[in-house]
Amino acid sequence: MRIKNSLKNTITSFVSLLVLAILGFIATKYFIKYLGIEYNGVNGTFTNIISILSITELGLGGAITYNLYKPILEKNYKRISAIMYFYKKCYRIIGIVILILSLVTSTFVQIFLKDTTLPNSYIRILFILFATNTTISYFFSFNRNLFYAYEKNYIVTLIDFIIRIIKIIVQIIALMLFKNYIIYLIISIVFTFIANFLVHLLAKKYFPEVHYDVKERDKKVEHEVINYVKSYAIIQLLSVSINFTDSIIISSFINIVVAGLYVNYNLIFSQISKVITSFFHNIGASIGNLVAENNKDKIKTVFLNLQYLCFFISSFCITCFAFMTQPFIKIWIGSEYLLDNSILLILIFNFYSTIHRQPINYFLTGNGMYKEMIKPMIVESILNLVISIVLAIKIGLMGVFIGTAISTIFGWLLTSNLINKKNGMSQKKYLIRQIAFLAYSVGLIIVLNIIFKIYLPSSLILQLVYIFIICLVIPNIINVLILYKNTNITYLKDLLNKLIKKISKK
Repeated sequence: MRIKNSLKNTITSFVSLLVLAILGFIATKYFIKYLGIEYNGVNGTFTNIISILSITELGLGGAITYNLYKPILEKNYKRISAIMYFYKKCYRIIGIVILILSLVTSTFVQIFLKDTTLPNSYIRILFILFATNTTISYFFSFNRNLFYAYEKNYIVTLIDFIIRIIKIIVQIIALMLFKNYIIYLIISIVFTFIANFLVHLLAKKYFPEVHYDVKERDKKVEHEVINYVKSYAIIQLLSVSINFTDSIIISSFINIVVAGLYVNYNLIFSQISKVITSFFHNIGASIGNLVAENNKDKIKTVFLNLQYLCFFISSFCITCFAFMTQPFIKIWIGSEYLLDNSILLILIFNFYSTIHRQPINYFLTGNGMYKEMIKPMIVESILNLVISIVLAIKIGLMGVFIGTAISTIFGWLLTSNLINKKNGMSQKKYLIRQIAFLAYSVGLIIVLNIIFKIYLPSSLILQLVYIFIICLVIPNIINVLILYKNTNITYLKDLLNKLIKKISKK
């Protein structure tokens, strides 16, 4: 049953992610067409501000889900009910706190939108509506974690998938008819409520033995959750300051139109990142179990194997990004929304570093090294904010991403050193390997650039197809020729074969 549920979860998650990504691009095209690039910048900036305000959640959902596993296994419905009552109470408090913070932020939110043509009073109304959409989720979403804990999250994914498809269609029609951002946001609020309310109703149907109005407290679980949140709070805060500030810095120190241009590129990179990080999220529990075994040799082997896996993924992705992004933007929304190629290259590097840091992140959390992670994250966060803001003022948009790149390199060095020391591995060998991976990837881009200069179809659509085929074939042929007999690649081939056999059987 667990394998069956896991397979359902994986398939529904991947399919919904793929379809919604495509629909997201379509929706953005119509959003820009009927509202303009300035509203696109406003939308992106508001998204990041709300992400920062939402740190009040502090990983509570993960802590609650973890504490549900044992009572679910034991069918201890009394304890499950007590945990869910506590969870419901916490999430309602969080929802109220986020709403209050949003109302306070709305009084000065216009300072984050440099050179906007929108009136301040109108911006405040937009932000409150935007925040309301997020706040609604906190009054119902505690039900979602019950599905996750029972490994039935495919049900939630399916509901969200259907509701979001309907929402996007309705929003596109509304944009065509009214060209009004307020109506667009109200539609989003309505469908967010519907999705969460449906999950709430289905939770009652699937788990009738669980009651949310039990007043009996489970003090042990409450204590564990509070301790977890305490240890996780600083990491969550620092993570937000690292990952969600670029758009805010651009809209605050450059201008809102440039922020709107960046949102389009960020959408492309973030959608691919979601697919890749969802894969690593699925192996996170396996890494935790591996760490628990405390077999140093096995840990080293798996860590090295994952590095090579990241290398294969990134070498394909960055070559596609390097040559397909600009033609895709032209087809998608128009050549007037292009950023300079130099900006694209540094965005590609930042994406590359995100992929290669995945094994480090999951081994750090698998080892429970939350306290050790704080210092490197503080350094990375401060460097990111200071360098990005200073360079944004000095040299503009490029400066923001240079700041991100520099801070990422420092964070990468410090966190990799932590995990290598923990597992008795050589930091020097790790760095040499990463430099070799990067040099190889740069070499691939140079080689492919020469190939595309020799021949490239005139049609933009044919260009995309041609580039994709070349990026799929050439890098992987070279990878196989160079690394075919490498023991880590042999391991990955065996792993892939086992996965294919499992899927075909099921």
